[in-house]
Amino acid sequence: MLARAFQDDPMWSFLTPDPAARPRTTAWAIEHWASVLAPLGASWVAVDDGGGITGAALWFPPGKFEVPLGRMLRAGYWRMPLDLGFRWMLRAWGIFREGVNHQAALMRREPYWVLDVLGVDPSRQGSGVGGRLIATGLELADREGVASFVVTHKKSNVGFYERFGFVLVDECPVSGGGPMAYSLRRPVAGGR
Repeated sequence: MLARAFQDDPMWSFLTPDPAARPRTTAWAIEHWASVLAPLGASWVAVDDGGGITGAALWFPPGKFEVPLGRMLRAGYWRMPLDLGFRWMLRAWGIFREGVNHQAALMRREPYWVLDVLGVDPSRQGSGVGGRLIATGLELADREGVASFVVTHKKSNVGFYERFGFVLVDECPVSGGGPMAYSLRRPVAGGR
């Protein structure tokens, strides 16, 4: 489902320009990334009446934004050069590290709930699934008195996040001719 949701995402299009290859690379990367984030206890899915997953939100709780190499290896990232190719891995890893470092600098070592992945099945986009998934994380952030942070590569998503109280704090192009990264911060409801 998440691979379908990100099929037209500017970052995934940049990483895998061939639309025929993109579903495979996106599915591989998101599946393994989900297995890194899920144990943190801040990932939620939306299901339809038939039990099918219609959306997912993967968050980093405060203090968990750094991902140890061991956790990535246990999640199967050691297979990336075998499954997706060494060139793809080097390119993706460089872009990933660049984004993480830029995001960490913007967060200024403050604790944040970080919405890392939000995807809704294309057939369900615009139906409120994404909003309900975001609300779960934002309720926890507000209860804990912690701000939230999100980065998107789709300019049209900026307005979507602003409806939930996020404010655009940075626009930065991804190196190598990549898409723009839009960073948004949401203060605690009624607070800082």
